[in-house]
Amino acid sequence: MVASINPIAQACYFSGFEYFEVFGGYLDTMKNPGELTYNLFHNMGNIYDALTDMIDAIRFGDPTSRAYWYRIGKDIGVMVNMISYVPVNYKPYVGPTKPKNSTIFLY
Repeated sequence: MVASINPIAQACYFSGFEYFEVFGGYLDTMKNPGELTYNLFHNMGNIYDALTDMIDAIRFGDPTSRAYWYRIGKDIGVMVNMISYVPVNYKPYVGPTKPKNSTIFLY
């Protein structure tokens, strides 16, 4: 019995650490307006798709069913993830760099 419970307990234990790591990444992204703007524009298509899907669910869905609330929750989760997840290929603009002073010898 202990052998069957151990993997479940370890999975729950480590998932707690993963949850806080992802949540910390979300907070870091929310603090940085550049990353937030990058995510908003870079993922605009996915955000639009989730938003239109959510609007269709609200307009044509049955609020008494579980599938209705599941669909709305999924769409809200997708939008939050697309906006606040840590971007992989984000490179902030640092401005122009000054050339190093070099000595030119004229003969």
